[in-house]
Amino acid sequence: MTEQQDTVQNDQGVTPLWGKKLRAKITAQKSLSAEKIIARESDRNATRFNALALYLQQNKEALSQRSDLTPETHEWVTQGGLDKFSGARLSAIFTHMAQNHNAVMRSDAVICNNLAYNAVKKDIRQHVKTLPNEAAPRKMNFGFVSMVKNADDAQKGLAVTFPVVAVPNKISRVSDLSADHPLVTTLEKLYSLTNHDWLHHLSVSAMTKAYCAYTNDDRKVEKWAEKYFANNADKYPVFDFGANETLYEGWALLTNAQIMKGTPEGTLLRDEILITAMQMINHGKAYIEQHQLSEDSMKTAYWFILQTTKALRTIMPVDGFEMRKFIEAAANHLPHPDRYTDLHIEHIKYRLYEGHDAMCMLQSPQLANDELRQKKFQNFRDDNAKITAELVAHLDRRFA
Repeated sequence: MTEQQDTVQNDQGVTPLWGKKLRAKITAQKSLSAEKIIARESDRNATRFNALALYLQQNKEALSQRSDLTPETHEWVTQGGLDKFSGARLSAIFTHMAQNHNAVMRSDAVICNNLAYNAVKKDIRQHVKTLPNEAAPRKMNFGFVSMVKNADDAQKGLAVTFPVVAVPNKISRVSDLSADHPLVTTLEKLYSLTNHDWLHHLSVSAMTKAYCAYTNDDRKVEKWAEKYFANNADKYPVFDFGANETLYEGWALLTNAQIMKGTPEGTLLRDEILITAMQMINHGKAYIEQHQLSEDSMKTAYWFILQTTKALRTIMPVDGFEMRKFIEAAANHLPHPDRYTDLHIEHIKYRLYEGHDAMCMLQSPQLANDELRQKKFQNFRDDNAKITAELVAHLDRRFA
């Protein structure tokens, strides 16, 4: 990746290095040992593991009364397996999964520009690739970098995947913004905090190997995914993300949101996310004031606030109290009397439904536009703990 590919010259002659963090992340995956990469990711997810264990334990009574649990999972729930389950146990399973499949999905996101993202696939040894293959210059691109450490040695090769966000040119070409600007680093932190790829790691055999080149398929996990996400269109909604998709992504998103409600560990995560979101408002206000309330600075700050609301919608209802309070706080603190009118606030809410609108309805089934869809979304919500317990019980038995 050359400096010319990675940078944009601005009016002040400064050249922000938008690809510096991405290159450093890739270098780190190549230089660190596989054991250290796995251990670091397991440690970073400790709070999530504790929250998931508590979430399932809180649902023990409801799970034990379900007649549609598999016999093995019912026994695990009722005969002490769930009672003994813990975040530490889930951490051990996470590590076993990585070692068994020679793969790890990491959660910390990296923000770069489209030029840096597109240059990654030109890695000289071709052990690094981007998914999707190209980042479009005019829109936000959510993707992944997938690479194989020690790819020439099948016994030592570790497939590593981590999320990358390529910002559009209208952001990367702003003269005083770079990957190290507080607006950018705060958004990067939000993407990392709300990320649910740790759940994809725990169920990696349900994924296509294009995203993570794992080995040693787990046929039971594949059947689990087929049962709940591929073969249940009569009971559950089916998503369309530009290609035929299943509810697998929806399960990961909903489960990640569910663990943040009702458990002390989940509350810690949720509070950190909300605090970070409020920091974004402060950074936006400071940026606008630094530029003497210019229209361009207001547009830039608004863009970051909108991306913040989109990150928040993955872990809280878009029509809920916390989301409404965040939008109102942005309206009250960002200086622009016309941009944050009541009408404009409604526009922000409308934008939240665009694209993956079904993602919103997982947490707010009543938003669906007909009774049948509402019922399907509610069915999936009602079955979420059961679906998750089936996976976790299998992993707990497998790596006992």
